[in-house]
Amino acid sequence: MKFTKADYDRALADLSLAATQLAPDGRNCAVCGDTDHQAFECHQNPLVLARRYEELKEKADELHDSLHRVMGELGR
Repeated sequence: MKFTKADYDRALADLSLAATQLAPDGRNCAVCGDTDHQAFECHQNPLVLARRYEELKEKADELHDSLHRVMGELGR
């Protein structure tokens, strides 16, 4: 995956916007403007996406290890 300078600039801009809304404040999302969430839970906040990826990878690794354990118990 290749990223451009514009991609990084956008991510940095989104992070800067998100940093202005660290706690619930009753306003629209500082990153995307939606009304149903705030910046710290926004699907366009790069930090939220990175954290979700880490959690998903951890669960995938656990599943992978479990599958190997089960396959070993089955003698395969």
